[in-house]
Amino acid sequence: MPKQSTDLKEPISRFLSEHHFLPISVKNKEWTSLDIVHPSKEPTKEQVKDYRKWIHEKVPNEGGIYAYLDSKTSLLYFGKAMSLCDRIYSHYRVSFRKMSGDKKGIWHKFFSANHGQLTVLWRKLATDRQRIMIEEMVEEVNQSQFDKLYPRRHRNSK
Repeated sequence: MPKQSTDLKEPISRFLSEHHFLPISVKNKEWTSLDIVHPSKEPTKEQVKDYRKWIHEKVPNEGGIYAYLDSKTSLLYFGKAMSLCDRIYSHYRVSFRKMSGDKKGIWHKFFSANHGQLTVLWRKLATDRQRIMIEEMVEEVNQSQFDKLYPRRHRNSK
C-alpha cells in the first residue's frame, strides 16, 4: 500500500482560492476593506468614542472573518468574530491599553507594536463553525505574523 501524504496545504490552498478566500487582498473583490489607524499613543476619550462610532458605521455588526494587513500588505493578524465591528474596535483599544480579557498581554503587545496605517479586510460568514474552519485553514496555508509570534498551542494554554 502506498504511503499517503499528510501535507494538506496544497488542497486547502486550492479550496480557499476556489472559494475566493485567497488571496487576502484589497484586489480580491470578495473581501471588504477599510483603512484604519491604530495610534502610537493613547487617544483622548473623545477620540476613542469617535472611533467606535466610525467603526460601527463602516463595519457590519455581523459574524465573519477578518484580516489585518500592514502597509506592505503583509498578513499581520487573521481572526473570526461574532460581531466584526466590535472585534475590530476591541483590537483598536488593545493597541494602546491592556484589556482585562488579554490575561497574558499578548494582544496588547502585538497591536501596540503594529500601530499606524493598517488595512482591515473582512467577509461575513453565517455560522461560528464556518468561521472556525476558514480561520484554521487560512492560518495553515498563510500564517499571520501574530500566529508566528504566538502559536495557538501556547497562547491558549494557562
